[in-house]
Amino acid sequence: MNTTNKNSKTKEIQRPILRFFAISTAITAVGNGVFTATSFLFYTQAAGLGPQLTGTALTVTGVIAVGLGLLIGRCLERVHPVVLNAAILLVQSVAVAAIAVVAPIIPLLLLMGSVAVATQVKRAARGALIGRMVENSQRVRARATIRTVSNIAIGVGGGLAAAVTATDTAIAYRFGLIFVAVTYFLGVIPLWYIRPESLYQFAVNYSSDSSEVDQKRSAIHDARYTYVAVVSGLLSIHFLLIEVGLPQWTNSLDRALWIVPLALIINTLVVAFGQIPLSRMVTSVRQAVCAIILGGACFLISCMALAFSGQFQSSWMITIVATAVATYSVGEILHSAGSWELSFSLAKQNQMLEYQSVFFGAQSLGTVVAPLAITSILAEWSNSGWTVMGICFFLLAILLIPTSRTKQRMS
Repeated sequence: MNTTNKNSKTKEIQRPILRFFAISTAITAVGNGVFTATSFLFYTQAAGLGPQLTGTALTVTGVIAVGLGLLIGRCLERVHPVVLNAAILLVQSVAVAAIAVVAPIIPLLLLMGSVAVATQVKRAARGALIGRMVENSQRVRARATIRTVSNIAIGVGGGLAAAVTATDTAIAYRFGLIFVAVTYFLGVIPLWYIRPESLYQFAVNYSSDSSEVDQKRSAIHDARYTYVAVVSGLLSIHFLLIEVGLPQWTNSLDRALWIVPLALIINTLVVAFGQIPLSRMVTSVRQAVCAIILGGACFLISCMALAFSGQFQSSWMITIVATAVATYSVGEILHSAGSWELSFSLAKQNQMLEYQSVFFGAQSLGTVVAPLAITSILAEWSNSGWTVMGICFFLLAILLIPTSRTKQRMS
């Protein structure tokens, strides 16, 4: 009876956390959608940086942000995750608003770096909030819910960005960035509605000896966790298969370019409707590893199907590509759910922010090298390049098998 009452109370306390966090995520994700669709055009056209300088600046700031994110994650470990998420949103709001009005190149580049660092720290802070505030068995499901909300809101933001890009004027891009800054600021408000008892119900009690943060060993020195983070980070290269690989492949084979938006639509729908149901099945380290291996198998099957489809010119090709993308999307869901579970379960609960910084830092490095890796492989092997990538993804997933025998760390 006591256990039942405790579980009921736990769920009752968790609801406002997830509800208000989801509202905050939805608001800021609309801004993310606008920023993603318009920022590059703003830098190259309105700000006059040019494509080459902009691309170089974004790459360099992205790599630096990963390193700084690890340091900041360790320094801010004692800051409450809700307070930290709110503070990061305020920093992003100010930085993006400043980008919209600053003209000199050097200050603009510094602001771009500030946004990149804040974005990197925010990813870890979001994971830390869920890791500390949500019951262990509900973490992956909560993360899946937040991601689904985020994807839908980003789509809305992308639609709003169409109005900005259609106008294609400097003032339109600047107003677009101001809109983004406002969404980041408004995203802070729902966080302050989380009740005080919710804030500390699942937070680490740093005043006790048993939960004191180990100042002698950082998360990066945890060989087991770093190994999992690096492997998962390399697997994250797949996230750009549709956005980078498919356009290059269709263009090189002189296929219909509308295949790309069709693939994006299929991917969005499968992830939106499948993320939460499939994520419910992942509640332990062993299940997480199994999910990632199944995801790797899905990547292998989809990549082989894409390689096979290159032999056709008719509607058969469209059918095979659509099936391949749907299969890939299931793999994306499984990899995401499995990696979330590993990032939470293998982390020291009293150093959640630092461990999340390591995990998402590795994932960010994977996405940084993804464009070069994907384009190089497809340019070298064309159709066969898909099979090469599929085999690599599956082998990377298999490398996590030893982790399945790892015990989950308890708070």
